[in-house]
Amino acid sequence: MQAKAQTHTPPLNLFALGFSSRAQAALEMAVASRGAAHYTFVSEIPATQITIVDLDGADAKKLLADFRQRFDGPVVALSVRDPELSDITWIAKPVKVSTLLAALADLEGQLSLPPVAKPPAARIVELPDTRTPAAEPTAIAPPPASEPAKARVPRVPKVADAQDTAHAAGLARTERRWHPSYGKMSEAAYTDPDARTQLFYDPADYFQSALQRAIEQATSNNRPLRIKLEGSGNSVNVFPELNRVQT
Repeated sequence: MQAKAQTHTPPLNLFALGFSSRAQAALEMAVASRGAAHYTFVSEIPATQITIVDLDGADAKKLLADFRQRFDGPVVALSVRDPELSDITWIAKPVKVSTLLAALADLEGQLSLPPVAKPPAARIVELPDTRTPAAEPTAIAPPPASEPAKARVPRVPKVADAQDTAHAAGLARTERRWHPSYGKMSEAAYTDPDARTQLFYDPADYFQSALQRAIEQATSNNRPLRIKLEGSGNSVNVFPELNRVQT
């Protein structure tokens, strides 16, 4: 009669994370109650099968997050409150040895399950294009060589006719205001009144000033007022009662 050969089951490798030396010694004693040969604590992450972590220690969650970068297996978390983490098994403190052993047995059973086969990689097949081909776009002929594209003409200030003294005086004043606005302005533009008049807009030199005085006068007298625009035959009418200015 032949004796049956006994099968030897290797112990399950556990890793303790976030425990003090005293707390880990108590944990090892609790786990050993099932049998010293069934579980063993290891100090190397690659050999770990199940991790037990104390989440109530200092920076425990940060420690677990870093540990998760190197270990993707099952984790049992011991904590007073539910850490609300989806990838762990939580056991509330104070921990009962029976509850801890039951959780380890459940995870051990999951580890013994055969791995789920991955679906075969999908192969992408290009289907024939059944759409009606679009009509060829109408070609646009380039412009004839005799008609070159017009180049953009840069803005150049007008030069007054030497014989037109009135026009020349107006343009001279405009150019005095226009040229200094380019480039860097010196401190004199803000401190010297003469330099400031060359750089900044003065309503007194334009129609805005005349219109403002007309509105103030018409409002003060409460009577309509007309501004005649010399040389054009047009006029601007101010009606204070209607709060309206129109031509």
